[in-house]
Amino acid sequence: MVQKASLFQQFYVLLYKQYLLLARNKALTFFRLTTPFWATLIYFIVFKSLSGKVDKPNFNPIESIVSDYQVGADYDLQYNFGNISDANKQIILNSIQTTMGWQSSRMMELSGDIDQLDYFDGQLTSQVNSNMSFASVFFDQVNDTNIYYNLAYNQNDGLVKSSLIIQYQWGMSDQLRYAKAIRYAIEKGIIDVFSQGQAKVTTYNQEAPNFLADNGLPPSTTILAMFYPTFIVFGITFPFILFVYLIVEEKERKIRSYLRAFGVIDTIYFSTWIIDGMLVALFNTIVIMIFGYAAKIQFISNCASSVIFVVLMTYQLSLVGIGVLLSSLLSRTRAAMIFAVIIYCVALAGSIVLSMMTDVLYGLWSDKAKYYNWLIAFQVISPLNFLKLMVDISTVTINANFNSFAGNQNIKGGEYEWSNFVNHINTTNGDRPVTTSYNTNSYIFIATLIYLFLAWVFDKVIPDDFGGRRVPWFFATKSFWWPDSVPEEIHEHDLHTHINSSDPDIQSESTNVNLDNFDNYSLVVRNLVKRYGSKKVVDNLSFSAEKGKIIAMLGHNGAGKTTTINMITGQTTITGGNIFVHGYNVNTQIDYVKTMLGLCPQFDVYWPDFTAREHLTIMTLVKEKRTNIKHDINEILQSVRLSSVADNIVSSYSGGMRRRLSVAIGIIGDPQVIVLDEPTTGIDPANRRYIWKLIKSIKKDKLILLTTHSMEEADALGDKIIIMDGGKLSGAGTSLHLKDRFGTGYKLHLVTTNIEEAQRLVQHHLPIAKLDRINSMNLVYTIPSMEQLSSFLKFLTVEKSIDKLITDWQIQNTTLEDVFLQMVRKPEDKK
Repeated sequence: MVQKASLFQQFYVLLYKQYLLLARNKALTFFRLTTPFWATLIYFIVFKSLSGKVDKPNFNPIESIVSDYQVGADYDLQYNFGNISDANKQIILNSIQTTMGWQSSRMMELSGDIDQLDYFDGQLTSQVNSNMSFASVFFDQVNDTNIYYNLAYNQNDGLVKSSLIIQYQWGMSDQLRYAKAIRYAIEKGIIDVFSQGQAKVTTYNQEAPNFLADNGLPPSTTILAMFYPTFIVFGITFPFILFVYLIVEEKERKIRSYLRAFGVIDTIYFSTWIIDGMLVALFNTIVIMIFGYAAKIQFISNCASSVIFVVLMTYQLSLVGIGVLLSSLLSRTRAAMIFAVIIYCVALAGSIVLSMMTDVLYGLWSDKAKYYNWLIAFQVISPLNFLKLMVDISTVTINANFNSFAGNQNIKGGEYEWSNFVNHINTTNGDRPVTTSYNTNSYIFIATLIYLFLAWVFDKVIPDDFGGRRVPWFFATKSFWWPDSVPEEIHEHDLHTHINSSDPDIQSESTNVNLDNFDNYSLVVRNLVKRYGSKKVVDNLSFSAEKGKIIAMLGHNGAGKTTTINMITGQTTITGGNIFVHGYNVNTQIDYVKTMLGLCPQFDVYWPDFTAREHLTIMTLVKEKRTNIKHDINEILQSVRLSSVADNIVSSYSGGMRRRLSVAIGIIGDPQVIVLDEPTTGIDPANRRYIWKLIKSIKKDKLILLTTHSMEEADALGDKIIIMDGGKLSGAGTSLHLKDRFGTGYKLHLVTTNIEEAQRLVQHHLPIAKLDRINSMNLVYTIPSMEQLSSFLKFLTVEKSIDKLITDWQIQNTTLEDVFLQMVRKPEDKK
């Protein structure tokens, strides 16, 4: 008795399959493993090209510092002069209005004794304030020679009516330029107070040195460093596209369904793909970390190595989960690649945008944000969550370079530790706490588990090329988790058939199985129905077969043969009826049925870059335990005449050679029931007869069910012929029985030297003969029975006088093809 393969053996064999995929798909594997390296290398080269030292700043005189910026607030400036005298107050106001070119209506006085901290706090927390201004200034004259002032401006001016608060991380904004102009006007007014308007002020635009705090590099390198997360996204997300291509291609080639038909557990199958993706992810993570530390890239070198490792691995695991989910939802590589590229582009574009405007992201947590529920997307869509993690880390680790009143400011990047990872992020956008990096990373992991669960469910529910398989709530049924390991108890009503035919052969075939002889049959099909929409592809089909027999199924294209085969092997769900294989019900015990089946599908299913020997090794070991597998594989390769090319990749095979490999896969492993769907299609005549000999030699103690369009093949192999027409059983019986019942008799072929004379001779001695056709000097007659023909044949043999008239003759029995054409003709044609 063949021992079923254990879960560990299936897992091990499928891991071997993944190794072969990595080893043979050299181009795809190269890009999957080196994209992070190229991304890091490009970043390093660009960084080095920008890191020339700045020797001195540029001094550019300008005609006017005042810009034509249009404020979005109600006023350009609010002011409070405190204890400044009215005379000095007027001098300063006149200077500001003259310098800025303002009307008095563009300014508003804040009268009275005002607490500056309370005032600015009110300006920050109020989104819509009728007295809101672009800038506010508070003066204080401490003595006759000193006037102090505090000036603040709204760097978000123009966006105060928006639901999101956007701040620039680098570069001088229009708001800052305008604020500098106001500062210049205020200081010019103060100078006029003390100089009585006699001092002349000359203005130059001076760019600050821009040196970074620790290494003196120009600001362009700081800007590039802010975009390093984009390079990471590119490096680790691009392999995701290739992963999706590989896993969906295997499904498109029907390998996924083929492995399932051989009893491969879905969870085992997906787990090996997950390990494949995670090994690639581990390699890419190590590459990024090694080069990041070696090149002293701040994002990596300033971050705790364990944090970087966890973040990158969690994100790549989520990409693997998305890839597995896409493979369950889609069965065409083109469609899957479109979705994968869209995900890639969204992640890449998002990283670019958020590298420039961090507060676009953090603004989602602002109390000014109207659409707080946008955060749900960040908690469900892992690429978006990953972008937030990149921003969280970069805002701490990367040097900050920004403009202020004092010039260009540079803040050295700090260390990002686990304390930063688990604590809330401090922002000035409002009172809602920003989600911690730890929680964000947890959301990615939880989303990954959801992706994998949905992939597992959809893989069993969504119809593939063979149709749907399970109901959506299958995981809530007892039979799924605890299937019966013994054949179900059969009742009489399970074998009862609904016969709507008066044909005695159909009646006999539909009723020949009962409870007393049920165990004698390897296959029992009763009242089988398959619908696609409103169309019945298989209509109330019933037949049976015993072990040690070869059953040949005949039928024109669309008759329902392959659909019936797919229902027997569990690749297509059954609409109605029952199928029993050695007592096991295909409807409820398909996992056990698969352990007894060998399958050669209608179309060749293979890995193009695997050898025939590797195919047979994988397909045997996922099904059963073998102690002498090399010997068994060599024997089967020899039996299908593939020994000489056993170690060549299958993509180099001809169509006939690939078909012989499919037959070998179907019969290997000593299955109790072998299903061969058109096994010799495309095979040359010599090898076809060799395959016939092989099929006959293995039928002992087995049931072989084959479909074919070759009447010669069915006649040569079939112990029983099943003829289908329009999804129904049209006839059943041995080849001889069908010929006797439906045949038109015998064909008499005569070769003559005189057509008219030969016709008169036949009419005289064999009046029941019916002339079918005349072809040149050949006559073809149909004679109903051998009894009537035998006397005429004796006459032809004995009577030498007619040798000159009848030079040759031949008798031909009715062929199976004649019977088939007779049985599947339209009713009106039969009449």
